[in-house]
Amino acid sequence: MNKINAMKTKAFLITVGMTLLYVCHVNGNPGSVTSGKTEVKCSSELLPLTSVWVSTYNRMNQNSQIILTNTSTINPDMKSFDQLTFITGKAFKPAQEESIWSMVVARDVIVPVINSANPFLVGIGRQGVSSGAFEKALVTEGASNWGTLLRDNQPSELHLYALENEMVRHGLEDFLNAPSTQSLQITWLNESDLLAALKADPLSIGFCKLNSVCQTESQEMIAGLQFLPIDKNGNGRLDYMENIYSDVNTFLRGVWIGKYPKSLVTNVYAVCSTKPSGSAELAFLQFILSDDRPPIASDGYVSLTQSERESQLGQLLTTGSNDVAGQSTADFPLITILIVCGILLIAGVVVVAIVRNRPDTPEVSVKYIMPLSRGFDDNGLDTPGGLLYDKSHMWAFMEKDGSVLVGVDDFIQHVTGAITRVILKKQGEQVKKGELMLSILQSGKMLNLYAPVSGTVAQQNEQLVNNSSLINSSPYSEGWVYKIKPTDWLAEARQLISVDRYKIWLRSEFLWLKDFLALVLRNDNPELTHLVLQDGGVIREGVLSEFGPEVWEDFQTKFLDAAK
Repeated sequence: MNKINAMKTKAFLITVGMTLLYVCHVNGNPGSVTSGKTEVKCSSELLPLTSVWVSTYNRMNQNSQIILTNTSTINPDMKSFDQLTFITGKAFKPAQEESIWSMVVARDVIVPVINSANPFLVGIGRQGVSSGAFEKALVTEGASNWGTLLRDNQPSELHLYALENEMVRHGLEDFLNAPSTQSLQITWLNESDLLAALKADPLSIGFCKLNSVCQTESQEMIAGLQFLPIDKNGNGRLDYMENIYSDVNTFLRGVWIGKYPKSLVTNVYAVCSTKPSGSAELAFLQFILSDDRPPIASDGYVSLTQSERESQLGQLLTTGSNDVAGQSTADFPLITILIVCGILLIAGVVVVAIVRNRPDTPEVSVKYIMPLSRGFDDNGLDTPGGLLYDKSHMWAFMEKDGSVLVGVDDFIQHVTGAITRVILKKQGEQVKKGELMLSILQSGKMLNLYAPVSGTVAQQNEQLVNNSSLINSSPYSEGWVYKIKPTDWLAEARQLISVDRYKIWLRSEFLWLKDFLALVLRNDNPELTHLVLQDGGVIREGVLSEFGPEVWEDFQTKFLDAAK
């Protein structure tokens, strides 16, 4: 009789749970983009840009339309942002409005540009030019020469030009601490005349928008022109942390992580009184940050780098305790309550089933938590024999069927701390040794890892999509990443290293890691020394988790990419 009653109870719970889920389905699935219209707002200067985003999105999503409203004046008040709104940094300061959710989606950058035939390129590349030197050359009578900029006795005349644009004028006023650009010794030109003057005059400098002098989609500067490096801290030399001017992509990454003067950057923000949770708003923001977005250079703005877009997407899709701050009970519709009830009922059925049928020794699954209080060194790393290792911190193993299993080594997960998300290649995609194979993320901060072998992705570890921490807890077994069908295994396997050589190589990696961390601490974060190194200089677990995206980017370029 007890068994019969238990079966009836279980059947009743399942029936009620399925009914609730059916009601939820009929009323709309909050996890997908619901049909209908959603209103968003923008400030006047962003109307052309936002209009392109909206029209393109609507063409691609016929069942979910975005309606754009132009707001001529915006007051940074929480009530002004009840709807998703797009504004520039001129009208909104995130540091002053901490209670309002915001996210950068694009930006406008003013850059100083010089002719590639400039006779002082060596000195410029070594020391850069500070805002103080620019101010003296542009304001002081008789100081408009290259000697003023380079702090030497060079008498060569300096010819200064700037793009006739309101944003450029305001940016230069902030950068030079000038009350007005009227008093500056600058010739203001339209875009075509400015470019012609710069190309014809090796002794000239031009201030203009980034998209005026480069193709941001192709990441290439206009031939014959290059960036003029800015000595941001004014110490008379271009430090390691300021060296971001080699190419457009490196420059944009430097702008993102704060290595470029903020006075020359105007961010475009998506803002809302609370973090958007509606499916339509989230889908629209994901579209703006995706590769499907239309080019925006024609509107005077530049897109975010791939790394920054991935970082923003990670933060957008990550829920936290602050996401619902300030919401009232009325903000949670009946459908949400029904969903929760349905989940609880089904969970109750599952728990009853587990308790009644559990074996004598139950199997326990524990979510991996990175022990940040411990330290690690090369003696504490897991280095299984039988695997081949690559200096990209990936490993490879040839299986009996001829496929190659690849994954991330133990070193990386100790450095990053808990991995919260991965970006994987799809089955059937081609990979080449040394090219991007996967990206690992932690709350939006990202590192790219490179393929140890060439071939075709035969299978991806689908468990990592919902449980990326397997790379932390089990990097050599459950945390494997791909099965690869290799195309040149015999040749490429000889370039990989066995476990004995790998252990020796790891010692040098730890020395280089300590040098990197010491440089980071000395330049930017001396107060974090106790969080990075334990007594005796042992590196703490998850050391990169203590830092922001700028240090992750430096670790990528100066540590991981340098080993390619």
